[in-house]
Amino acid sequence: MMTNTKSDLARAIVDLMGPTVDEKQMWLNYKASYLDLLAEMDQEALMRVVSNAHTFEAEFRRLNPGIPDTLKTPDDFWDSTIRLANMDPEERKKILKTIANAIRNRGEIPKA
Repeated sequence: MMTNTKSDLARAIVDLMGPTVDEKQMWLNYKASYLDLLAEMDQEALMRVVSNAHTFEAEFRRLNPGIPDTLKTPDDFWDSTIRLANMDPEERKKILKTIANAIRNRGEIPKA
């Protein structure tokens, strides 16, 4: 396809991007997929993820001291994740999958 104008070029780029995507739904699906991955992890792997994420955030904040504390991940999030890691694996999987499905359905928890 030959483009002659800026609008032709823009149209060609948009066509390559595929169908219109709801950006909010895209990010919700991304978050839900991450929870699905966590649901499949064993306790040791989940603890590594939590530890690495906590270490990353601490180091990132050390290198970027201007970031407001309001953007800091709350400590209760880390505590909750550790509690999840210590749960029965099947129960943890069920909880994380339920949350992932609720996120995909924009907050509506599907009936079992």
